[in-house]
Amino acid sequence: MSGQATMSGFSPGVYREVSKGDYAFDVVPTSNGQVSIKFTAKNTAGSVHEQIVNLNVGTPDYTFTTTAQQSTTTLGNPITVSYSLIPSTGSTQTYQVKFDGGSSEGTLNGYQKGVWFDVSANSNGTFTYSPNNVGSHAITVTARSNFGVEKSATFNVNVSAQNFDFTAATSSGTGTINTPIAQQFTISSIGND
Repeated sequence: MSGQATMSGFSPGVYREVSKGDYAFDVVPTSNGQVSIKFTAKNTAGSVHEQIVNLNVGTPDYTFTTTAQQSTTTLGNPITVSYSLIPSTGSTQTYQVKFDGGSSEGTLNGYQKGVWFDVSANSNGTFTYSPNNVGSHAITVTARSNFGVEKSATFNVNVSAQNFDFTAATSSGTGTINTPIAQQFTISSIGND
């Protein structure tokens, strides 16, 4: 056998006694590329027959999407981002994700840009994106399987400054030298801060 695979009930280079009939078994590839399996059958009279079977093995695929649950927010107010990470049928994979926002600054689940972190497979989950600057954020999240397959999805969010009200007042519009004149100002937040 060339390439890497396991076959239940068989060991490479070892004959196993069988009788006439059809035999079914599974080959489990353990690496990418071509796997060539050479089957050799011999009878007690010494006749030998060989057959080579070639398998082209690819990496398991998966789908990955992200969707921001809102397209606008104010600075200091994180948004929830839904994601879906679904592996192809029958594959066992582990996954990590990272994000890149270009000139946009922020964190995803508390992680900085470019830092890989683990996520669950077969899941529809959420991330929390916390923007750190005002502007239009185009955030690309990249998922990577343990087989090295990467998929990217982008979400967009516009981040504005937190607005507030400000009023200032004086108790009197006139005064004299060395005499205090009472002043007052009020700042009230608009929004979530």
